[in-house]
Amino acid sequence: MSGLISRLPQQVANQIAAGEVIQRPASVVKELVENAIDAQATHLQLFIRDAGRSLIKIIDNGIGIAPEDMELAFQRHATSKIKSIADLIKVATKGFRGEALASIASIAQVEMISKTQNHQLGTLLCIEGGEVIKKEFIAAENGTSIAVKNLFFNTPVRRNFLKSNHREQQYILDEIYRLAIPHCNIRFDVFENRQELLHLPIGTLKFRLRNIFGSKLKDNLLDIQSETQIAQINGYVLKPSLSKKRGNPQYFFVNKRYIKHPYLRHAILSAFEGLLPEKNQPGYFVFFEIPTNKIDVNIHPTKTEVKFEEVDHLYPILRSTIKHSLGIHQITPPMDFNQNPEFSAPYFHKDNTAVPPIVPIDPHYSPFKDTENKNADFQNRIPNNVSSHQREELNLIESIAYPKMFQLFPGYIFCGNESSFIIINQRRAHQRILFDQMCRRTQSKKISSQLLIFPMTISLSVQQTQALKQMHQTLSEIGFQHQVISNTLMEVTGAPVFCPMEKINFIITELLDKILDEASHQSQGGKEIMAKFLSKKLAVSNNRFLDEKEQKELVNDLFSCSEYVMSPFNKKILIRFEKDSLINKFE
Repeated sequence: MSGLISRLPQQVANQIAAGEVIQRPASVVKELVENAIDAQATHLQLFIRDAGRSLIKIIDNGIGIAPEDMELAFQRHATSKIKSIADLIKVATKGFRGEALASIASIAQVEMISKTQNHQLGTLLCIEGGEVIKKEFIAAENGTSIAVKNLFFNTPVRRNFLKSNHREQQYILDEIYRLAIPHCNIRFDVFENRQELLHLPIGTLKFRLRNIFGSKLKDNLLDIQSETQIAQINGYVLKPSLSKKRGNPQYFFVNKRYIKHPYLRHAILSAFEGLLPEKNQPGYFVFFEIPTNKIDVNIHPTKTEVKFEEVDHLYPILRSTIKHSLGIHQITPPMDFNQNPEFSAPYFHKDNTAVPPIVPIDPHYSPFKDTENKNADFQNRIPNNVSSHQREELNLIESIAYPKMFQLFPGYIFCGNESSFIIINQRRAHQRILFDQMCRRTQSKKISSQLLIFPMTISLSVQQTQALKQMHQTLSEIGFQHQVISNTLMEVTGAPVFCPMEKINFIITELLDKILDEASHQSQGGKEIMAKFLSKKLAVSNNRFLDEKEQKELVNDLFSCSEYVMSPFNKKILIRFEKDSLINKFE
């Protein structure tokens, strides 16, 4: 047989390439911004609509494209970055494959206007599905403007795989950060649906990081610097106090190109060994300057994977550089991350004279006094929709709780009577109480908060501000009265009664990071995420002894909940033991 093999049409080949290069709107943003950077632009403006589905437009003040090169730029493997095989070992530009524009044009409607300094007029080129439909001269400023409309209009299956607008917008911002951080000499302005989303003026690296991640980051950066024959390393690592289990900024750049490298990431984790709580991750911004002939970036179309010629030597250099910086700033490991401060004796304790404790005794006190009245009050508090079995169990628990209740060791409340006893995990019980309270508030729309004497200003990253706008209503329903001042600042004027003032800053920033990490941010899902997070962060510690009054209040509130056996995280709150089973243990 013959004639089975044939050359694919150009349009089909471009769409196959697009599957590797253009995965979502963020991929288009990445490729176009990289082209603008390679064109020596000092000011970039990005306009997106519907998270890039309807429109992605980038305007730069770079060198522009000559009229005779406009159509050729959209041909596959057409590039101005390299000329021969020898150029591949010294690639210094962001792009070099010549696939991006051809791939974008094959799956979208593209309109490009470009003008060079040597031409009096600019050139307008319109392409749809890879076919040129219009080309003419037009008045324009120096630089290039390219608009990508209706992405994936001719491949609807791939369009259906896109996520929510909020998630796609976050992917776009992530790509902008990866390009804006190493290029502090370029101004970036990003607009979403005609509203300013991001403004990054020209400045130093520290200034750029502050604008992106908030002013809190500025005072917690430890500089790193090293120069060897293999590589020059500089940048910043975050203090261990800012470590998180997830969501911390982690960036590697090689010759100002963002990369991912698990092996080098392990070198940083090794340098922080003993300084971070279990499972926490450090934050870092590490820049490598390495001769282009010592690395290979021609591995994957996304160009985030790089091969180093001497990676085994780079690992110990990076590790020692970070450890040296931590040592200079006197960052030493603590003795115990989970140490209970109640067990820490003050330094001046040796100067105090021991005084025998005075125990007041009431000879007329009886723990069984007024039991009947308490039981009657409890009966009135039991909801009408409780089943007979639950009512019987609640009555048993009430009879257990009041006469005999104590803590043998912190974290667990023991309640017993003549026939049985239960053990309650106080932290899980408190989580259930807080979770139910917040759910009831969001459902009833009743805002219950305490006003702050002085408003609190909290510094946020741009991502956190976007999450705040998404969850503004739910946050208000729980009791956080607030307003957004700017892209990186919010003002809190009130907080829920159960949230201590000293925890407001931590709770809000951690909550927004949590929202960003979750796959779903919509409506009820977001409310449940928020309620679970707050109940976990604000619940009483298991390392603490509760006094008698606190124990009773906790038990009463627990059994007023619709669910009192399992915590919001599906863990047991209490265990019940019968007297007979205890007796059998001794037989």
